[in-house]
Amino acid sequence: MIKKFKILYSYIILFCLLIFSLEYTSQFYMSIAKACRFFTAFIAIFFVIFGLYYWQYNKKNRTLNVYNIFYINIYLGILFHSIIILFSRDHKIFYLGIILIYSQIISAFFFMNLEIKILERFLKIMFPISFIGILFVILSMGKIDINYALKRGYQYKEIFYYAPLCWGSSAFLILSFLKNKNIVYALCYFSLNLLVNTIIVKRLIFFESFVLFIVICLISVFLKNRRKVFFKVVFICIILFLIATILFKDKLLILIESILTRLLESGKDLEHFNRNVESITYFKTASILEIFLGKSFIGVHYGLGEESLALHNGWGNFVLKGGVPLFLLAFIPIIKSIFLLLKVKKLSYKKQFCIFYLIYSFPMFFLSNTHSFIPRMFLFWYCCLNIMNKENYSNERRKYGSKKIMDNFR
Repeated sequence: MIKKFKILYSYIILFCLLIFSLEYTSQFYMSIAKACRFFTAFIAIFFVIFGLYYWQYNKKNRTLNVYNIFYINIYLGILFHSIIILFSRDHKIFYLGIILIYSQIISAFFFMNLEIKILERFLKIMFPISFIGILFVILSMGKIDINYALKRGYQYKEIFYYAPLCWGSSAFLILSFLKNKNIVYALCYFSLNLLVNTIIVKRLIFFESFVLFIVICLISVFLKNRRKVFFKVVFICIILFLIATILFKDKLLILIESILTRLLESGKDLEHFNRNVESITYFKTASILEIFLGKSFIGVHYGLGEESLALHNGWGNFVLKGGVPLFLLAFIPIIKSIFLLLKVKKLSYKKQFCIFYLIYSFPMFFLSNTHSFIPRMFLFWYCCLNIMNKENYSNERRKYGSKKIMDNFR
């Protein structure tokens, strides 16, 4: 009975995460967008309730420390603040949906003991789904018009809404590299991410690729048995790039040059990629109380003169939504991750993944946020909670035995 329950809850979790991943893509189809939004909101509520049941079911594996206590109280405080503000707003259903986006924070708390192999399975499933969807869109386009792409013509077109399906490619590549398993599969997934974001001239993809390369370098340095794999990965990437260059010739180079040009642009607005201008403007106009306590999950700002629900700078957005307390909840685990690098070899695969994923997230939050149903937010807070738990590989080995613990991470 217990085994059947574990299989059932793993499928329920996979289904919920899949619905969250598809929500952004569904917004392109106006005829079903509203229904999909309501369905995703319903799934978010269900995910929290199911998470509470899962947390209650796993009594033996619960870990309550100072960080977890502050975590749950800070979330409830922001939620209470959000509900109070909600009553004074028009379009309450819309703002309720925004609150549900941030329900991933509490869901991560309930699922913090979730086995990493379930998340790995989900990320593995996302590749064929992404590939089929993006392939369908590209075939329906006929051919890619480079001049049209250079003018950012594909922005807010169908392919633009399919690009977020590749959100998990970086996490899956980190996990695959740590386990020395499914590396070619993970590289293909990230290559798809690179391709589709190049077509829509998304400059953030090059920055993400650079950060991911640094993280993989760190893995090869601190886990010496991964160095051979690292050189294999570099070799495969070079071969793939050469093949792409031969097939697409000048077209690929023109797009890459365009993206790099946009990446190096500077200016006073988002169009020129100076996203920090938005955050700086907000902090200049916000009161000390607003900075310290935040403006709730449905808080808005006017960093660029117009009302907006989130700051594009992820670190600034933590302060906007939950003030200094929420910022510290996100920042402290990253600092601890850096210190844990020194003993990373003694830790489980689960904690190793959390360390390197948080290190990857740190620079990414300077240019992006997690303000969407896409479960990047869930994964980030899941890693934060696991980093702050004191359980390590040695403790797990004594508790379960070496063979069983290794089986849990395969």
